[in-house]
Amino acid sequence: MGKRFDTFDLPLMEELWSVAEGIPSDLLKNRTSPASNLGIYFADSIEEFREPDDWCIPENAVTFATTGGDGHFSFLVQNRRIDSSSPVIVTAGANGDDANWILAESFEDFLRIGFSRSFFALEQFVFAPATALKAYADPHWQPGQRERSCGYIVSEERRRVMDFVFEQLDLTPLAHTVEEFNALQARYIPLLEMLEEYWDVTCVYPDDPRELCVPSVVT
Repeated sequence: MGKRFDTFDLPLMEELWSVAEGIPSDLLKNRTSPASNLGIYFADSIEEFREPDDWCIPENAVTFATTGGDGHFSFLVQNRRIDSSSPVIVTAGANGDDANWILAESFEDFLRIGFSRSFFALEQFVFAPATALKAYADPHWQPGQRERSCGYIVSEERRRVMDFVFEQLDLTPLAHTVEEFNALQARYIPLLEMLEEYWDVTCVYPDDPRELCVPSVVT
C-alpha cells in the first residue's frame, strides 16, 4: 500500500475499473485507461494512486484522478484507511488560499455527482462553487458565455459512456444543496494537513497562523 494508507477497502472503485473494461469498443477513445473515458484521468489501479506531489494538495490525501490540468481529486485519508467513508477533495492550485474544497463525503457520492452532468467540470467547485451547485442540481441549466469553456456540457458520445457505466454501477444522480455543501466544508476542511510548501506560498508573513479557513458558498 502507499505511504499514507495501509488499508484499501473500496469495492465500488474496483467495480468501476471492472465495468470500464466493458465499455463498448466504439465508444472507447482511451483504450489504455478505460475509466478515463468518463472525462477525467482516473487511476486504473492502487499502484497509480498519487501521494501529494504539488504544494496545494493536502499531506493526508491520496490522488485518484485529475482533469489533466489543474484539477485533482483525492481521498482524505483517515486512520491510514481508504474506504467507502473516505471523503473526496477537489484541489485546484490556481485558486490560491481556497485551493481545496470537499466535493463529496464518499467515493460513491463523487460518482453520483459527476454522472449527473460532467466529471471534468467538477473542478469548478473550486473556482465558482455557487455556479457549480446550480449547474449540477438542475439538469436544464445551461452555461453562459463565461462558463462555456468549463466542461459543463459533454458530447453525446461521452454521455453514452457515462450512461453505460452509470447503469452498470446502479447509481442514482446526486446534487448538494448549498447548506449541505457548506456543512461538508465545516466538517472536513479542518482535518486537512497541508505541506510546508503550502504555507510558504499562502502565508504573507512568517508568523501568520498556519490553519485553514473554512470556505463556504454565500447565497
